[in-house]
Amino acid sequence: MSQPQLVAVDAAALPWVGRYNETLAQTIYRKDLVADPDTGMEVRLVRYAAGVMNRWHTHPCAHGMYVLEGTLVTHEGSYGPGTFLWFPEGW
Repeated sequence: MSQPQLVAVDAAALPWVGRYNETLAQTIYRKDLVADPDTGMEVRLVRYAAGVMNRWHTHPCAHGMYVLEGTLVTHEGSYGPGTFLWFPEGW
């Protein structure tokens, strides 16, 4: 078994990559920071335009969101900068 490796990513140096979201009918921008093909784990920096409202949906895996600026509005409430939210599998 190999030794785990530290990963350091200069997110500021990565370009924003646009991906059209048909459900939202707009482009969402992201930076892929880390991906582990063995486990499927991914970490992304995602930028939503002001006012974007995503309809209720679920994911087959748990995921987290850290609010850098603005307000993230969910079915459970509104969360501002510095808030980390963890959505369990199926949310």
